Amino acid sequence: MSYASPREIRKVFNTIAKSFSRTRRRPWRYPLEIVNNHLEGPLADLGCGNGRHTLLMAMMGFECIGLDISPELLKMAKELVKAFNIHDVTDFVEADIRFLPFRDKAFRGIIFIATLHHISPRKLRIHCLKEVRRVLKPNSKAVVTTWTKLKPSAMLKCLLFKLKNPRAEFGDVLIPWKLKSQKVLRFYHLYTQRELEEDCFRAGLSILKSYRDYENHVVVVSRSS
Repeated sequence: MSYASPREIRKVFNTIAKSFSRTRRRPWRYPLEIVNNHLEGPLADLGCGNGRHTLLMAMMGFECIGLDISPELLKMAKELVKAFNIHDVTDFVEADIRFLPFRDKAFRGIIFIATLHHISPRKLRIHCLKEVRRVLKPNSKAVVTTWTKLKPSAMLKCLLFKLKNPRAEFGDVLIPWKLKSQKVLRFYHLYTQRELEEDCFRAGLSILKSYRDYENHVVVVSRSS
């Protein structure tokens, strides 16, 4: 079984959707990295989950499209924006993040939060970032975040997984989600800051800002042409 296949990722997040969503209520501040006084929509929230960041950007007055592979999480996202009566400026699409169903240069801003690290192998992660570039308008920004491997506990998980799976990339791990008496395994590729920057560079994105925020690596990138 491939823990990083689209079918498996969809299955995992459909299974844990309700309990996962309960831990993902408050939006992170990272979407603010792409917003300024002159920005117009549409914006994209890639890997939108329960829609907490889609909601944030819609409440700030932007037209926003959320995309996710999990229909169960998308149901929650639609309910969330409906509850705030802003569904007229939002839309949601069920799709594989590797093949974005959008035209070239469709968006003035993109958030790609805590999603890239579910993709394997590296060439597909770079392909995902190339897709981000493709649908981003020139001189517009995207913010990308991943989990870090630069913690002792994370580094140990990476090492043990690599020892058990020699053909895996160093950084690949399976992280359990406790669901009653069941443990659901989620695939992650944990990053370093340099690795994330390199993947963005290989995808043709220009790095405007790069930093680590506790457990997350964050890059703000742009498409220059």
